[in-house]
Amino acid sequence: MAYGDTFHPAGTSRDVKVRGPIWVAVFSLVTLGIYGIYWFYATAKDLSEYGKAKGYDLGQNPTMSLMAILFGWILLAIPTIIAVYRLFKRIQQAQRLAGSSEQLNGWLTLVLLLVFSPAGYAYGQSELNKAWAGEGGPVEGDGEPQRLETGPSGGSTMTGGPSGTSTSSGDPLTEPVGTGSPEAPSPERPAGQ
Repeated sequence: MAYGDTFHPAGTSRDVKVRGPIWVAVFSLVTLGIYGIYWFYATAKDLSEYGKAKGYDLGQNPTMSLMAILFGWILLAIPTIIAVYRLFKRIQQAQRLAGSSEQLNGWLTLVLLLVFSPAGYAYGQSELNKAWAGEGGPVEGDGEPQRLETGPSGGSTMTGGPSGTSTSSGDPLTEPVGTGSPEAPSPERPAGQ
């Protein structure tokens, strides 16, 4: 993913910004948690819009979730805990809706949030980025990984590169023995030696 880019998931009324997980943790730490609160609200809002577009409930009112985070400490932090639990549960649901094969691990999230909450936010953003990638979010490069395949002579060829053409590796260290081109005689060494 190209972090910092925005894209418009089909059916939503607003753009979604793809955030870098490390930056979420760093900004949360540097701002003493203020960015973490902003991240929570922005993520809840993105998930709410995404859920409405897909016909699922991924949160109705992100402002109420924000209020639970800000003022939940008055009621022994119970509303805060519930709001955080629901946000990460919604990230799991968004991954399922996007068809992501990997799912957010709830136990890992709990441990990260209890030990070092910015790391928990970073993990949540990382998992959310997988859902956005499944929805056609911005992906670095041409989106197709390069594959090494064996050519007819047994040498390796690369396919799926930027130009889409196949090329021989040409590296004598990666060519199997006996499959490379015959060695041309060099000017310093006569042929046959």
